[in-house]
Amino acid sequence: MKTSLVVAALFMTACSCASGGSPPPTLAPSDTAPAPAALTDGWKVLVDFDRLPEMPPIAEHDKVLEQVVGPHRHQRKECASDGPKTIATLQGGIQGAFTNPGAKEVAFLVTTSGCQDPEGQDTDKHRLVIMTDNKVVLDKEITEHLLVAVKDLDADGDNEVLVVSGKKTDPTGSISARLLDTEGGEMQVLFDFGEVVRTQCVEGHGTLQSATIVYRAQGTSMEYRADKRQKPCK
Repeated sequence: MKTSLVVAALFMTACSCASGGSPPPTLAPSDTAPAPAALTDGWKVLVDFDRLPEMPPIAEHDKVLEQVVGPHRHQRKECASDGPKTIATLQGGIQGAFTNPGAKEVAFLVTTSGCQDPEGQDTDKHRLVIMTDNKVVLDKEITEHLLVAVKDLDADGDNEVLVVSGKKTDPTGSISARLLDTEGGEMQVLFDFGEVVRTQCVEGHGTLQSATIVYRAQGTSMEYRADKRQKPCK
């Protein structure tokens, strides 16, 4: 079962950080970004960080969080002296086959923190969760805060997952990316792209950066790379 490319517009207003403080670095589609160079030699685009269509809302959002996290708040301002002490948000909700070819599953990224965690510190915890028929089949902690793209890149019948991470305290707004595989219910890193995007200037110095992540089959193997493009800070 193949799933077509699904990408999220990385607006943290749609997926706010669980702590309710400053969000990780964000990405938004660019109306002025130049078109990427034409690809040759079998290379195909997985995702262009300058062109990110918006991901649809998640059906039964709170029902999923109740099952995966339990009682929770949506943001820090909802915390009270009594009641749930966990803040939780949900992102993703992409249907496809993830642990086995032909499986009918849904991939989520769950972010949690505590109501009593210090404000302004990066205490969020993130988990990649795969569910089928309302049952969790994979639940792995990861460092990334957003699920960006899903596609069966190697045509083996199950999907690979691209996730991105960033630190709230990073003044350059650096975003890194990794490609994950969950075949057999075990998570492994297929490729670590490192930093792919820089979204902020520090006092007008340095460079901004975006990237297009591409892939191709080479015989029985897969190749991946990030085509990076930079522009000076103004």
